[in-house]
Amino acid sequence: MGEILNAKIKHFENYILIICLVIIGLYISPYLILGESVHIRIHDNLDANFVWYKVLLENDVVFAPGNILINQFMGGIPRNCFPSEFNFTLLWFWLFGPFAAYVFERVLIALVGFCGMYLLLKKHIIPEKNCSIIQAGVALIFGLLPFWPFGGLSVSGLPFLAHAILNLRAGEKKIYNWIVIAIYPFYSHLTLAGVFVIALILLLLSYDGVIKKRINWNIIWSVALTSFLYVISHYRLFQSFLIDGSYISHRKEFCIGAIAQTSLPSSFKESIRLLIKGHTHAQSLQGLVTIPVILLGCLLLWEHRGFKKKYAGLLIFLLATSLFYGLCQWAGFSKIQGLIFFIIPMQIDRFYWLHPFFWYVLFALSLFVMQQKLRIGKYLVILAIFFQLLYVCAHHEHFTYRNDPSFREFFAEEQFESIKKYINRPLDTYRVISLGLHPSICQYNGFYTLDGYLADYPLAYKHAFKEVIAGELIKNENLSSYFDNWGSRAYIFLAQDIGYQNIKNNNNVINDLDLNVDKLKDKGCEYIFSAVRIDTKKNPEYHLENTFRCNKSAWDIYLYKIL
Repeated sequence: MGEILNAKIKHFENYILIICLVIIGLYISPYLILGESVHIRIHDNLDANFVWYKVLLENDVVFAPGNILINQFMGGIPRNCFPSEFNFTLLWFWLFGPFAAYVFERVLIALVGFCGMYLLLKKHIIPEKNCSIIQAGVALIFGLLPFWPFGGLSVSGLPFLAHAILNLRAGEKKIYNWIVIAIYPFYSHLTLAGVFVIALILLLLSYDGVIKKRINWNIIWSVALTSFLYVISHYRLFQSFLIDGSYISHRKEFCIGAIAQTSLPSSFKESIRLLIKGHTHAQSLQGLVTIPVILLGCLLLWEHRGFKKKYAGLLIFLLATSLFYGLCQWAGFSKIQGLIFFIIPMQIDRFYWLHPFFWYVLFALSLFVMQQKLRIGKYLVILAIFFQLLYVCAHHEHFTYRNDPSFREFFAEEQFESIKKYINRPLDTYRVISLGLHPSICQYNGFYTLDGYLADYPLAYKHAFKEVIAGELIKNENLSSYFDNWGSRAYIFLAQDIGYQNIKNNNNVINDLDLNVDKLKDKGCEYIFSAVRIDTKKNPEYHLENTFRCNKSAWDIYLYKIL
């Protein structure tokens, strides 16, 4: 009888898993059906990381020494300022090309998130046999979250990593566990998630040592392996900041105090916002369904006097790290944060990268409590999973960014090919800057730019670039503070503040373009690619060479010659 029951349960599980895989396929289908007409996130995506990998490959500098300059980018930036070659994303770009690599990574992130969470829930969180819908449903929702694509497996790989760590903690020494741990540092970001993952593993190790009174050597070795492999995978980062004493990053001038301008009540609001809405780079989408379910789970546990430690621990982590995030936005905390940043040049509030993982483990536990404690619990579980799944699917990036240019419209390859033919000179013999559009568009199309967006570049170049735009910055205090106290975007900022996405047929006109033309010429800049018109009567330093329009482009490009 038991064997028949187990067979039926197994058959039901397989049926659910097939349905989940079909839904994942449907979720990915817009990329496959629409191709380059799909709408993709631009902020911190197409305007930044996406083009970095393409530039590395096309300039044949993937394995180049760290001090070799990549001349196409911002006048010449050292190789070490770009992502390491020991990165799976770069491998996909090399194998498949930019767009196909992006789609492949989206598929991989979804599958890894789903499979990892399913295994974790099934073995370590909710191992009961009658919980297939919860295990698979929550895993599916987690896998379909709109993860920041260039975070790799920083978030979606956490369940797999946790599964491996907990297996080792339980004494299971299968090679699979070590392989998962070994892969994670090569497909995640040390400064975004890795540091905080290591901190949590050390916390688990301390718990076992202090509370359980035992030393778990498997966990010790896992921490050592993870840390060592992060040093290997991010060796260029360590080389720049710890070994090369001559390199000074623009991050040295990051002024946390100037960026954190909020009052204490406002910082508390930021904590609440993070708790309810999550962070744009690590979205949990927990506000509509997940949080109400968790609150109901809390009430049920209190009523039955069964408030479990792991449930409380997850809640405390989410609350504490959200409060800390808000505290880091408070001007009163800026001096302490600035001191920490001087020692460790990274944002210490990034525990929120772990939030999606913890929210959905907590969601699964809450659904389990509902199923166990309520007479209609099974039906409520199905409804909660269904509505949360709909909510997550509605946040597919194609729908979220449907009002932005599509991938094809954004990079406008045909239009920029026309510009190349018009100028009719080798691309490396002149430099360009962009007005009213992201420099990544020019970089993607092979042009050599003075402007750009990088998470790390030489401080000397920031100062040199400021000499070009100082006349505009002095007229706009907000832009001046933005550049001086952060500066990762070395853009041609304008006091008119027209932004970076001026769609074609716009009526914007630049009346007073106060750039240091002599400094531009000294750097070899000859052309301005502008998405808006410049009044050349008021700005005689620039001459309109031609206007380029294309049905497949989001822009009207006005090509100006610097006289």
